[in-house]
Amino acid sequence: MNDKDKEVFLDLLKERIPKFGVDVDKILQVNENGELKRIIFVNFMQGREAEPKHYCEITDIEQFLSKMEQF
Repeated sequence: MNDKDKEVFLDLLKERIPKFGVDVDKILQVNENGELKRIIFVNFMQGREAEPKHYCEITDIEQFLSKMEQF
């Protein structure tokens, strides 16, 4: 993915996110380096056996990586 691809994708997100009634600036946050924050949602943080499975945003990358290693 090159810079042009990233720009096109970001423009698509900015166009489509408001259609879901969500503030674009809340979703597309910029980190201290001026880069777009990663957006990761998974449905296994509660454990493999949890039912129903709910998707949640990953805010702690170390906790996410630890859970991945467990699986």
